Amino acid sequence: MGRTVDHGRADYLAFVEAHQHRLLRAAYLVCGNRHQAEDLLQDALLKLALRWPAVREIEGASSMHLHGHSGQHDQGWLTQPTPEEIYTWLGVKFATLEAPYYRSRLVGRTWETAGDHGDLHYAAVRLVHELDENTTIEVTTARDDTDGTSLGARLRECLTNYQFGQLGRLDALPWGAGPPPREFFERLEIDLPHEPIGTRAMSVDGEPSDWIYLTFPDMTTGQHLVACGGHIGTSLVMVTGTDTSVGTARLRMWPPPT
Repeated sequence: MGRTVDHGRADYLAFVEAHQHRLLRAAYLVCGNRHQAEDLLQDALLKLALRWPAVREIEGASSMHLHGHSGQHDQGWLTQPTPEEIYTWLGVKFATLEAPYYRSRLVGRTWETAGDHGDLHYAAVRLVHELDENTTIEVTTARDDTDGTSLGARLRECLTNYQFGQLGRLDALPWGAGPPPREFFERLEIDLPHEPIGTRAMSVDGEPSDWIYLTFPDMTTGQHLVACGGHIGTSLVMVTGTDTSVGTARLRMWPPPT
């Protein structure tokens, strides 16, 4: 019995070590404050520890991929949704990256309240496409009724998400170890541009479209990270990645034209 408990504890600690920075990033985006984010994460990890035996039983469930790719599975707790399900959630067309890429998966959803009863409706979905083992592009689609006035702020959020994910993928934390210190968030806030740099052409369903973009240097590699955004019909689409990968990206909207 003792060995089973010890093995479970080791699994839990390994999970925390592997995912704590990504979880802290998510908590920070929710709270907007580092100390509140740390408190939220600690509370969540404590609850997770108490239920870890049950979590381990479902941790190995394989997940499905978008676009029906066969023979490629991530290990995860939740089954990846189909494009039809994402479209139903969002209520508007959403963007994906054209091939070639290894895998695509849903990594984030945001929601909003609507109606007198405060019903929840999904407002945005974020997909990650793996181009190779070390390069990813994130494609976010949102409903937006502001005629683009919130696009700059959304692009800053996309760059923040991507930078945190990049640090986790490369296992290269500028602050060394542990959760990000206050100085890291202050530096990120200063370095992220507040106004669009200009426009660049993006290919959507084979047609060129001029989108505004923000850019800033990756804190570890020095590569320029870019977030581009524009409206496609009733959808607000944002693409984030390295300058080179975003510059060659081709998008398609789903569902495709009939």
